[in-house]
Amino acid sequence: MSRLCSSCVCIALLAFTSATHSAPPSVVQTVPAHGQTGVSPELAEIRVTFDQDMQVGGYSFCGGGAKYPKVTGQPRWLDARTCVLPVALEPDHDYNLSINCAAGAGFRSAATGEVVPSTPLVFTTRTLPPVPRELQSAAVQALRKAIDERYSYRDLRGVDWDALFAERAAAMEAAPDVFAFATAAAAMLGAAQDVHIVATARAPGETGDGTVFPAFQRSVHVNFNGRIIDKVIPGAARLNDAVVTGRIAVPGGAGDIGYILFPTWDRSRADMILAARNAIRDMQNSGVAALIIDVRPNGGGDEAIARQIAGCFIHRPYVYSRSLIRNPDEPDGWSGPFDRVVEPGPAEFGFTGSVAVLIGKGCMSSNESFVLMMKSAGATLIGESTYGASGNPKPTDLGNGVTVLLPSWQDLDPAGVCIEGKGVPPDVPVETRPQDFQSSDPVLSRAIQLMRERVGASAP
Repeated sequence: MSRLCSSCVCIALLAFTSATHSAPPSVVQTVPAHGQTGVSPELAEIRVTFDQDMQVGGYSFCGGGAKYPKVTGQPRWLDARTCVLPVALEPDHDYNLSINCAAGAGFRSAATGEVVPSTPLVFTTRTLPPVPRELQSAAVQALRKAIDERYSYRDLRGVDWDALFAERAAAMEAAPDVFAFATAAAAMLGAAQDVHIVATARAPGETGDGTVFPAFQRSVHVNFNGRIIDKVIPGAARLNDAVVTGRIAVPGGAGDIGYILFPTWDRSRADMILAARNAIRDMQNSGVAALIIDVRPNGGGDEAIARQIAGCFIHRPYVYSRSLIRNPDEPDGWSGPFDRVVEPGPAEFGFTGSVAVLIGKGCMSSNESFVLMMKSAGATLIGESTYGASGNPKPTDLGNGVTVLLPSWQDLDPAGVCIEGKGVPPDVPVETRPQDFQSSDPVLSRAIQLMRERVGASAP
């Protein structure tokens, strides 16, 4: 099924079972293997094997774009531990998908309900040229230098980088091609548990973006189900492919309650996102006294676009974040911190009523900046803490066809506290479980209750 995600298609069937606290299940084998080159384009199915019996009523294969394989049928379970995805592969083509992701967590343990951590699967039907060992060795040294001098969260999670490189360098140096090196490098860098670290591989002469190898993929409960919105807010509908709006009539109150969902701040959808300002203006001018902004599934995008939306709700400049930038040319290795400021937008789009923002673990990166903008402006945050991941990643070319993106700053809140690994907490906590969203939305319902109280309406 298609999910509200900036660039993600998630083929998913979810089977909700209460989880207990234990080690999560894991992927033990895939066919093709992660990082494999020269895969036959005649291969008709992708096979995934797990380390324990799974809930065979669920699955999630995530990805999107030209590198997501063409799916020719529904996924099916061969047994309690093996699931296959029917596909049609093309010659000389790279593929990139994920087993489970933030948008879909259908792969779960039969015994405990624990979710399989998001697991990347990258492969190609191309045969790649070899890379000389001396070039791979130089790339390892370049990577180590970048970690030491450029990576802003190098010391955050206590990774022993000396020991890690001593253990993993040989595998990277012996990698026969760019895919093998990127696979080994990403596996090592996963120790940082940083969603903004990725390795990108390009074969000699290749142009374009290359093939991405994630170092770490988050496995979180996103407290949101897009299929429930119109049940909680009858009449809610897409303004366009990047915005959903709705309205709740409040007889006897000071005005109605509006609703706007922003699932992404993707730069490629800027015009559609900014069209929401017209909806905000229309709500302001047509009796909406309170507004619920929903960004729970929003994993980020362009912070400048988010600032333009936040500008509809503020009436003076606010410092919403501070950036502490890694800089090896400075004596202490850092520049800043530098204030990031949100300014009021055009008056015609201004909204003066009460505002609530719905948040949770699906919020990360530039969307957490939006949450901080709205918090600075006095909006009430409802739900669960955001994920806590914002790094402004910058590329380091390793010289062997592999480029590594490493976070370049530490993102601080206005008080100077780093939000990495912590997130932004809600003002009104609403703790939930995945099964809570099968037929209801406790977070949205709590927000509606609060907004009804603010506009002076009695309970429906």
